[in-house]
Amino acid sequence: MILQIFVNMRDDLTAAFENGIKGRNKGLPTGIPKLNRAIHGVQRGAIIGVAGSPKSGKSTLADSAFLINPYMHMLENPEVDIDFFYWSLEMNKVDVRFRSISHFFARDYGITSVDIPNGKTYKGSTIMMMNSSYLLGKLENDDNEPIVPSEEHQRLFKEILEKRINPMFGTYDDKGKRVTEGKVTIIEDKNDSNPTGVFNYLMNYAKKNGTFLYEEYETTDGAGKKIIKHRVSGYRPNNPDKYIIIITDHMRALKRERQYTLKQNMDKMGEYQIILRNLCNFTFIDIIHLNRNISDITRIKFNNEFLFPNNDDIKDSGNIAEDCDYLLTMFDATDDRYGIKKHFGMDIEDIINYRSIHLVSSRHSESPAHIQTRMYAGISRFEEL
Repeated sequence: MILQIFVNMRDDLTAAFENGIKGRNKGLPTGIPKLNRAIHGVQRGAIIGVAGSPKSGKSTLADSAFLINPYMHMLENPEVDIDFFYWSLEMNKVDVRFRSISHFFARDYGITSVDIPNGKTYKGSTIMMMNSSYLLGKLENDDNEPIVPSEEHQRLFKEILEKRINPMFGTYDDKGKRVTEGKVTIIEDKNDSNPTGVFNYLMNYAKKNGTFLYEEYETTDGAGKKIIKHRVSGYRPNNPDKYIIIITDHMRALKRERQYTLKQNMDKMGEYQIILRNLCNFTFIDIIHLNRNISDITRIKFNNEFLFPNNDDIKDSGNIAEDCDYLLTMFDATDDRYGIKKHFGMDIEDIINYRSIHLVSSRHSESPAHIQTRMYAGISRFEEL
């Protein structure tokens, strides 16, 4: 029996080793080379936390690095297959898809900015960054007149919708009911978005796309009589090379269950994610908020140039930081409240949209790692500095 266990372990290790030789353990690209190197790309069976203060860029990073760029990599490499599940608990599915539309204006047509028509200005400028609010007709110029997408942009919108968005997300009718499926499933129904609801949803997906393995074990009933029961011992996916990526935006917005406190609710979701990671090799991207410790005056003065959020800054639940395979934090060092002129050796006063990404902790690579970028939130793009 001992020899047989050893052989099975050796076979598992050999299979993993051979997969690496064949390139099957290589992660999906994030679009940010330094981030790829820091986390080995987007790996199967990983929990990745993305933490930041409001407006720091955590949702933009999730969209860019863990949704759009892996999706585009799949289109360019037919042997790669990915299913995405996007629990959008703050933004509706229309807004989520419009953020991707503005990205493809830039990616496919090189349109990163918009000229304000009729010689008008927006926030004192004759141009503005391409963004979803412009495409949705939400903006007004400085004379309080609506800014309407140009005829050319209206034409390109229809092209992007047919070419990119519908295949990516599927189609919906005017009441928001899904008509056709895409590779990304957006879930915004909060009735099913408590931890157990999310777990059951993903378990049902796993059952449809693979086989659960069971083993017998002996226990006793209430009367002390020995009985045989069965428990899950493994999972065999129909396609072992497929990536399953689940994005939760954000963890604090998960619906409460069982009269849990916020911390208990988030910790329960973390427990379920560990099960699904270990059993089914699912990958989770968790958007997390920070507390206000980063703004502590003493801390700012002491760290200054090397100030960045760490795992002690996670809001509401420290368990999430501990459960992550990789914990990333986002930081806007140009915020006036920090008074930082130089950040990790770089003069940042004149860098527009400066953002730093920090690999705070990692189970599988060296940390911390610090990545300095320029963020273009309107088009979900990061540029390394």
